[in-house]
Parts: sequence; structure tokens; C-alpha cells
Amino acid sequence: MNRVLLFWAVGLGLFSACGDASTEALSAADVGADVMDATARGTADAAVDAMGSMDLGTAEDDASVDASAPPRTALPTGLHLVSLMAGAFSMGGPGADGPVHEVTLSAFALGETEVTNAQYVEFLNAAYAAGAVSVERRARGMPGGMTNDQYVIGAPEARHAGSAYVQLSAEGGTTHQGDPEHAFNRSYIDFDGALFRLVDEARGDWPVNWVKWHGADAFAAWYDARLPTEAEWEYAAGVGGTIEFATVDGAVDQDLANYNGDRPAVYDPDGHVVAVKTYAPNAWGLYEMSGNVWEWCDDWYDPDYYQTGPAMDPRNIEGMDPETARGSARENPVAGMYRVRRGGSWNYHTATLAVTARAFDFAERGNNHFGFRIARDLSD
Repeated sequence: MNRVLLFWAVGLGLFSACGDASTEALSAADVGADVMDATARGTADAAVDAMGSMDLGTAEDDASVDASAPPRTALPTGLHLVSLMAGAFSMGGPGADGPVHEVTLSAFALGETEVTNAQYVEFLNAAYAAGAVSVERRARGMPGGMTNDQYVIGAPEARHAGSAYVQLSAEGGTTHQGDPEHAFNRSYIDFDGALFRLVDEARGDWPVNWVKWHGADAFAAWYDARLPTEAEWEYAAGVGGTIEFATVDGAVDQDLANYNGDRPAVYDPDGHVVAVKTYAPNAWGLYEMSGNVWEWCDDWYDPDYYQTGPAMDPRNIEGMDPETARGSARENPVAGMYRVRRGGSWNYHTATLAVTARAFDFAERGNNHFGFRIARDLSD
């Protein structure tokens, strides 16, 4: 087990949120063949991830900025950040999750929980009022056929212009075989023509899902924040490399995390996302970093980045043109095709919940088990 070499003690202070064009059609085979986890575990996770949608948005520059207004430093209602001091740890795991290597991180703050439906609605209404987003219908391929759902789209002068942020009021996903999933596996955000709203107020504290990487990044930037790097995510989830799973005691079972048990490629018809803070946090006060929803990270995925990246504050910013990436073999990822996602989800198995487990997907993808949390830099 990796041991952390802390430069400073971990600070558990909390930042409080005061104030208070149709897409190209995909075949069922394309959608069903989900991007596999980066680890060579010999399991067919694609079979249980086939409910995912892929909205093929517009290419954008990582350096794009939200031009609609100055940064907003007041976070949405109930969104708190945990302060983590600078430190060094052994990052990585066995096989494709390695090699294990030493990484040093500057101080940063990370969301105590995944961003919730209510918090994302708050963002969307502010962005809509500022003219930073619009709503339009786009076609998407599913194992059961094509649908024509509403999406929130980045406005021409906004961050990730033309790309989908989040899918609205989807009725739910389907399994690899095209069978309906649990009724709870839907988007709980809708648009009435003037305002975004929760479909069900009781789900306001559930993690937002059906969110694309672009929508996660746009949310973070709106509040003068960002997505965590892959290294920051692993450091925080693993309490500086000292635990295997991001749970209260570093172990995992279904009393400690929301996942599919030790059953690779088996879909649980009763499985669904649950409210944030349902399970006890890890020792650094961070909730559900193993299980519930996958969490988007800032980095582009590169299978060799652990060998080529810097030892201090690594962040892989080298991406590939989206059209080139889509034409590449999904089962043989190369650098810059995908964005990193971490932590497993309600319908994935034990190995994917390990804090060292690497995974990846198209930035335009995002279904009923994709979410995120935000990060901010801290001065030393």
C-alpha cells in the first residue's frame, strides 16, 4: 500500500457557499461498444455501460473562456470545498493503472461532494440569463434506437461554444440489450422555456448526471473553479495514497459505497444513483469518490502519461481533434482521444472503484452515471 509523504498536514476547513444542429447518427453497435476501462482487467464493462449517450458536439479550444461575465466566486447553494494542503504521494497501481510513480501536488481545494442537480440548475439559470447557453434538440443513438432529446448547448461566445453541456429530462437509459433501466436513471433537469427546473424536488441532492465533460468544465469555470486533475483526484480519494478505496475505512462493500458489487458486466436492474452524503466520507471528509457516478477530470487520457508527465502538478493538456479521435479505434486508445473519468459508478464493479483505477471516455459522452466535482487552487 502506498504511503503518503505529506509536506503539511491536511486542512479540513470548509469553504461555504454563501449567497447562498442534430448530431451525427450513431449505430446501436457504436453506442453499445462503450469505451473500456483503461485497466486490463479482462472484464466487459462495456456491456453494462451501454445505456450511455454520445452527443457529438463541436470542437473547442481548451483555452476558451466564458465571455458572458466576470468570474463568479460565490459557489452554488450547499456546495462546499475541502482544503487539501500540498503533499507528495505514490500515484498509480498495477498493470495499465501504472507504473507507480512519485507525484508532488500544490495545495488545492476539492468539492466535498459531487455537484448536485439543484446546484447545476442554479448554474444553468444564471448562464441562461447571461446568454451563455441555449436549449436545442439533438439526435442520439441508443441500443434501443435513435432519440431526439433536448440538450443545453454552449452559446457562440461562451465556453465550449456549440458543445452539449447536459441532456435534459431524459426518460432513462437502456441496457446493452435495449431493455429499460430503473426509472430513477433519468435526468432530473428540465426547461420550461424560461427557466431550468428540477423534475422532482426530492432529487435535488442527487448528483447531476447525463452531463458531458464540456458541461462539467463550464460549470466549474463559471464559479472561478476547475475540474480536478487526475493526480489531484487520486490523491484526495486515496487520502494521499494510504487507502485502496475512497471510503470511511479504505475497504469496500455495499454498505460503504454505491456500486454493482463484484459482478463485472452484470447489470443490476435495481441499481441507480443516490443522494450525496448517503455514505460516510473518507478520512479527508470527501463523499462518494468511489461509486455513485463517474467523475470527470480535467486531463486528457494518455496511457503513457505516468511515464512522460512531470512529477510536480501533472495535468495532461494534450488533446486530439475530436473528429480525428472519433475515427480512431476505441479499443486501442491513444493520447488525446479521451478525457479521464474516475471512481466507478452505481453500475460498475469493485475493481473500477479503486482509487488508482484509470478510465476514460469521449468528452461528448455522458449518461446516467456520469457526474463530477470541482476544484480550486489554493495559495501555499
